[in-house]
Amino acid sequence: MKQKESNFVSKVFLTISIIIATYMLIFTAGFSAVFLEILRDISFSLNFKVKFVITLIESLTFASVQDMAIFIGTISALVFLKYPIGGKEARENLREKVPFYDWILFIMVLIPFLYVFFVYDSLALRQGIVYPIDVIFGSIAILLTIEAARRILGLPLILLTIGFLFYGVYNSNFDIKNIVSMMYLYNIGLWGTAVWVATFYIYFFMFFASILKQIGLGEYFINTATSLAG
Repeated sequence: MKQKESNFVSKVFLTISIIIATYMLIFTAGFSAVFLEILRDISFSLNFKVKFVITLIESLTFASVQDMAIFIGTISALVFLKYPIGGKEARENLREKVPFYDWILFIMVLIPFLYVFFVYDSLALRQGIVYPIDVIFGSIAILLTIEAARRILGLPLILLTIGFLFYGVYNSNFDIKNIVSMMYLYNIGLWGTAVWVATFYIYFFMFFASILKQIGLGEYFINTATSLAG
């Protein structure tokens, strides 16, 4: 039974990892734009238009906030599968058994970020109008992101984060709606510079570094440097 559950967790973890890697490479890294330009050049040079494919790719061009929503949502979801609630150090392998409450958190943390991804155009057109569902999803996103960070980093940094969050709530006269909307619906808070850099730069450095490590190229560079420098 434990073996079956462990295999299921591994499959879920692997599936989500593949999905996020594929999305990031195609859309965030700009490969879709490159492919679109190639199609346009081909259609122009051969005097025909691949209208359907070009229209499809153009419709799949996403805003940076949508890219960050996919990145944070999926990474946070994976944290609840790998890291236990007790704050213990994560093992190299996945846990053999994931408690039911972590599966609930796994689903819950995806919902608010997928909400931003799918209704981003509507959010952009509202011009500051906040609906109750925005506050609910925003609160869930903020709290579960903090919990995911706590499981990885421990309490000290999280206590500092909560302190600054409470300071913002206090200075806004405890206007929770205003704080949540600022952190969840605008290009600050959850969509700040740190997350932008992690989404568009750090992820790709780590992704390609892991590929080089798996194929042994990293060791080759080290051996080459050692042989040259002695």
